[in-house]
Amino acid sequence: MYFRQHGDCYGVGSYRHVPLMVDPRDLGQLGQTAKLPFSPEHFASGWESATELIPALQKTEIVTRFNGMFAFTIDGYPVMGETSVKGLWSCIGLWLTHAGGAAKQIAEWMTSGAPSIDLREADITRFQQHQLSRSYVAERAAQNYREVYDLIHPLQPIARPRNLRLSPFHPRLVEQGGYFFQSGGWEVVPAIKLQELVKFHTEIPGSPTLYTAGFFLAMNKAKYEGLSADLKAAIDKNSGMKFAELAGNMWDDAGKTVSEMVKARSGNTIGSISEDEKAKWVKATEPVIENWIKQVKDKGLDGNKLLEQARALVAKHDKA
Repeated sequence: MYFRQHGDCYGVGSYRHVPLMVDPRDLGQLGQTAKLPFSPEHFASGWESATELIPALQKTEIVTRFNGMFAFTIDGYPVMGETSVKGLWSCIGLWLTHAGGAAKQIAEWMTSGAPSIDLREADITRFQQHQLSRSYVAERAAQNYREVYDLIHPLQPIARPRNLRLSPFHPRLVEQGGYFFQSGGWEVVPAIKLQELVKFHTEIPGSPTLYTAGFFLAMNKAKYEGLSADLKAAIDKNSGMKFAELAGNMWDDAGKTVSEMVKARSGNTIGSISEDEKAKWVKATEPVIENWIKQVKDKGLDGNKLLEQARALVAKHDKA
């Protein structure tokens, strides 16, 4: 609930009711106003609490009544950046208290090519295709209304909608008691100590095995350019190959620890495949790589060249 003074009157609002959804496509028919007809049944419990908190309200009369509209994005963050229409920019879906800062950042973005703070969570290009459907937008907007003033842990996954995209082994993870969060519409299990849940393990010969892990540390360019020379030097000193070595060693050490744990644990069955069998597995993944090359080509990038460079770097720095 909230209370707000309007001259010699009080404005009282309540969120203690189910979401009353309004399709944005109907707004023109509603006279382009943020006010809808009042529904007393949805305000009853709120008014009861208001008169309990401020007893003087019990002797008053409600003069102006209406249902106000509340706009939500699907993830609670603003929608900022240049749209697919060149020269048409967006800066919507934010609280009035954020307007000054958002205006400053969008102005910097439009004039210098980048905002001075990291706006990736507000970038208009962040949405995936499934998040643009009307049903998904409606479901997320309704849930954001329900949780607008709830205490939500930053790492708490969204409650609905879920189970939009499921991997073939999802039922098995459910059987094992997996805890899931949503990423890109997929039901994903975070760190679950997989080595403690399964009893059968397969060692892949050679190096690289079937994949290589990629790490990168990114920073907003405009923010970097605004740093002092000593801070830039500190970042430069610990970036590039320095960071690559740090991440690579961490990954290698973790792999060795898990491998030793698996071998030491009784009841585990550890098998291996031959180089010929590995070659068959690699060949089976070629359509995935070909599809990726096509996708990046559609974005104006040379996928084959990027792949060759990546493979050359792996071969150059492979220590196995």
